[in-house]
Amino acid sequence: MQQEGTAAKAAGSGENVKLRGLFIDTLTTKESLREENIRLRRLADEYYMKNQGRLRQLLDSNHKGLVLFTAAVNDE
Repeated sequence: MQQEGTAAKAAGSGENVKLRGLFIDTLTTKESLREENIRLRRLADEYYMKNQGRLRQLLDSNHKGLVLFTAAVNDE
């Protein structure tokens, strides 16, 4: 009887180890996705601000010699 209880605890312990591993993997994946999301948001903000600056230049009436509707140059 006591051996059966010990065997059941060992089996339960193995299950706990497996679940703990899955939990840690899930947290690691979640953190990686969060960091990637932050990186992509920063890139999007940078892209938006860069294009806002170009748009202001195009619409600024002080730039009389500027040709409108030119293809955007990718500086990257």
